Amino acid sequence: MEWSEWAGDSKLKLFGANRMTEVCEFDYQPIGLDQKRSKLLRTGDYPQAVEVDQHRLTLDTTALSEKLDATALQVSQLSAEIGSKAEELNCTMHKQVLPEQSEATAALSKKP
Repeated sequence: MEWSEWAGDSKLKLFGANRMTEVCEFDYQPIGLDQKRSKLLRTGDYPQAVEVDQHRLTLDTTALSEKLDATALQVSQLSAEIGSKAEELNCTMHKQVLPEQSEATAALSKKP
């Protein structure tokens, strides 16, 4: 970016810094889960493969919830109605979606 004609642009610097943060936070765990799931499917262990899928879904839902929490304050500044809807969405995520995802993961991990 320093060679760019926009090198002095603070918006470009902020954009670049945010992308670097995202790259540093990149999570390799889903790749490992995909490999585990593929192995389980090849060996015919379908219940365990479903457990891996549910675990990944729970991780992704948790990450989404954290992002929604982080942006709730920003969007609430747009208007009271938007803020109210953001709070309603966060409440639904924390009180309904995440608990159900966690319960499904726990139920699938129990061995008969």
